[in-house]
Amino acid sequence: MKRWWRILPFLALGLVILGAGIGLLRAGQLAQAAWLEAEAVSSSPQISSDAGNYCIGCHSTDDPVLQEAITWRGGVEMQAANPCPAVTRIEEELFYTGRLMQAIRILRSQLPDNAQALSLEARFAAAEQSYLRLLDAPVTSLDAFVSEAQTQRYQMGKIYSGLNQVQDSVQVQRILIWGSLVSVVILGSLAWGYWNTRKLAPRTSTAGRIRLGELVKPGLIVLLVFILFALPIFRDFPAPLEIASAEEQEKQTTLDESSRAASAAERALGRAWMLSRVGAAWAGSDPAVAEEVFISALEASAEAQKDASALWGDMQAAQEAAAGSTVDQENAALIAASLQSAQSRAWNLRMMAEDWLPVDAQRGLALLDQAVQTAEGGSGIYRDLDLRAIAVTLALVEPEQSLKVINRIRDPFVRAWGYREIAAKTGDQALLEDALAAASQVENPVLRAYALTKIAAISTDAEVFEMAHRSLDGVEAEARAYSLARLSGAAGKPDWAAEIDPSYTAAAALAQVHLGAYPEAWEAAVQIGDPLERAIAQAAIAGAWGNAEKALEISLPLYRDRALRFVTLMTGDVTLAAEIQNSYDRAMVLSAAGKYDEALALDGLKETYPLVAVGAALAQQNPGQALELLERLQREADKSAVLNALVEAGSDAGVFQQALEFALAARQRGDALAPVQASLDLAAAVGDPALKAQALQQARQAAERISIK
Repeated sequence: MKRWWRILPFLALGLVILGAGIGLLRAGQLAQAAWLEAEAVSSSPQISSDAGNYCIGCHSTDDPVLQEAITWRGGVEMQAANPCPAVTRIEEELFYTGRLMQAIRILRSQLPDNAQALSLEARFAAAEQSYLRLLDAPVTSLDAFVSEAQTQRYQMGKIYSGLNQVQDSVQVQRILIWGSLVSVVILGSLAWGYWNTRKLAPRTSTAGRIRLGELVKPGLIVLLVFILFALPIFRDFPAPLEIASAEEQEKQTTLDESSRAASAAERALGRAWMLSRVGAAWAGSDPAVAEEVFISALEASAEAQKDASALWGDMQAAQEAAAGSTVDQENAALIAASLQSAQSRAWNLRMMAEDWLPVDAQRGLALLDQAVQTAEGGSGIYRDLDLRAIAVTLALVEPEQSLKVINRIRDPFVRAWGYREIAAKTGDQALLEDALAAASQVENPVLRAYALTKIAAISTDAEVFEMAHRSLDGVEAEARAYSLARLSGAAGKPDWAAEIDPSYTAAAALAQVHLGAYPEAWEAAVQIGDPLERAIAQAAIAGAWGNAEKALEISLPLYRDRALRFVTLMTGDVTLAAEIQNSYDRAMVLSAAGKYDEALALDGLKETYPLVAVGAALAQQNPGQALELLERLQREADKSAVLNALVEAGSDAGVFQQALEFALAARQRGDALAPVQASLDLAAAVGDPALKAQALQQARQAAERISIK
């Protein structure tokens, strides 16, 4: 009888090696999935943006759109039907940041429970809460928002790298364990084979004994197998060094200088506006000083306009330097657009006029006249955007002059927007006919449908809705899907929502939200293939619906908690706060419900932004506790807000001096105007004329120190 069982050790060895190979292959596939997820951050198509820095550069100060800068509008492909480049850029930044967070989640899920990554877990929890702040804080400056998002991605990039290192160490341990097991099995099989075949070998030593020299060869074989398994994991592959050539360095230097010139030009306009705002705030208490500051503002504005004329050379330099490189040409196009947005802009003069109209109407009107002249000296879309905003500002003080200004706008889309906004402000429905005539001249069918939809929403004219619908005939599926989502909701037409291409599930869900059909919106959102986009959509839908049961079905905890927060705030059912795992969202709910002590007692609150509202409320109820809270707040801007509330509540001079210091320290990257505005807010909060003068003097000095180089 053949001893077939003698091959069992070799079969076992084969199975062990096969299992090791499958395990390593699976680990490699998971790692590749996480890597591909992270690569979406850098390989996704760039979304161009030619928006200026400050939102009020294009919008009126009371434009409700300013409060909706961060609102769910479907997937990132919504930019195909979005007329605002600033919102597009915001969506882009949120897309990249969310994708990197999702990549980290995937990588974390691959690590075993015993992996040593506790410090990285804490850092990621803090990063998630910082992301929530990004979604909650008001957007006043595009550069500030972009800087905040990029800073968060930088921090999360380090977390991702750290998790990769932990995963590599886990892989090393697994390979060593499998290598050791395979080596043991090989050694055992060799010993077993030797034991069973020893009778076939000539006996040259004591019977039944194994000589030491006979173990050398199998021992070397086992050692060789172990080395073959272990050697690759101990190799250190150096990262390739890429050294830029002198030409590439010169090209990058030119692009950087052009980009700095665009930022400096925007800051120069903001500096003039802030000085004027300080002067207007001083007009009631000290007209002489107000006049002095106002003259400084006019000089700063004239200097900004003078320097802006030199930006044309920077535009040309950026475009010439980028010749020959597609990526550099895209960057140069963005820089050139930013430079163009800063040329001959008049938004600062308009904002100066808005501040002075309640104080000195004649001076305010003179500023508006100067703004018109400055805007007409410009070119392109920003000329028309300036004229539109000026006309809207004039509408309530000089209606006839307002219409003269708006008729000078060349772009029909912007002209229609202006007529529509003036009609909404003044109640003059006849202006909607002018808006309709201008909208009908818009060549781009998507923009034409957008303009018509906005006009129809004010006039409630069903025929205008039909015109908007007909404008979308022949539009590509992506832009048509999101245009229909907007149009069907405004018109209350479910049948138009049914025309959306089924492949654009986010657009279909958005249409149902606009229609108020939340069950149908939820069903559409469930069909979204991407888990991150699906969770974001479901959070928005459940929050608008006020449905806690649906909120609990969201798979990603971050967005499940956010949805529960929205539901709690809508329904007033504070008991739902117990279901919220994230300390940030729970603190937001408890603060809104007036449960300040519970909000302060929460553990795991890494981002203290929710406590700002708690501090502002305690300033009225318990000033001492509000002062103690300052030590927990992380950012000077947050501390400044709470201190201003304490000053307004009547705290002593010591608190005012502290508020003065933190107002000056309330800096925000990308927004050079933040300390000035914080000082102005403090001046508005204090009642003592002498203290008010101190705050205004600090605001003036901070405005004068804004760098314009």
